[in-house]
Amino acid sequence: MTSETSASAEVVHRCLRPGCGRKLTSPESIARGMGPTCARKMRRAVESADLSAWTSRQLEQARELIEDGALVPAEEDGVFLAVSTDGTAV
Repeated sequence: MTSETSASAEVVHRCLRPGCGRKLTSPESIARGMGPTCARKMRRAVESADLSAWTSRQLEQARELIEDGALVPAEEDGVFLAVSTDGTAV
C-alpha cells in the first residue's frame, strides 16, 4: 500500500488497486492494501481469468501472492501488477 506523511507526521495509507488510491482507514483494509470494494473487484478478476495455460503449482503461487496483496489487478483484464516488497510502489 502506498503511504504518505502529512505535516502532522500522520501516515496515510492508500489503496493499491490501480486507478483507485483511496485513503484506507480500517485496520483490515490497511493490512489487505485495499478496501472491501477493491478487494471484491480483485476476487472477481481472479475468478473470471482464463487459467488453462498455467500449471496447478503456478496457480497456487499466484493465488497466494494475490491473497497477500503482492499482486493487484490492472485495468486490463487478465493483467496483474506486482507490489514492491515494502509495499510502497506498484
